[in-house]
Amino acid sequence: ITSFQSLHQNIGLICHNCVKFNGRDSEYSVLTRQFENYVDDSFLDFMQKQRDKMRVAKANKARATSGGVAKK
Repeated sequence: ITSFQSLHQNIGLICHNCVKFNGRDSEYSVLTRQFENYVDDSFLDFMQKQRDKMRVAKANKARATSGGVAKK
């Protein structure tokens, strides 16, 4: 695994295989789908935070090069 995208895809595959092996209605599959939803939400949240950090860094760099005051 070399990236968050790769990690996310592998977790999805593990979850898919669990549901396929145990059947859609098994307790394992119900729990797996809940886990997969949690992973999806966490992944999206992480990616949004990373984009926000990059936007702030880019804006600070632009301010710094134009003589403005950079924010932390």
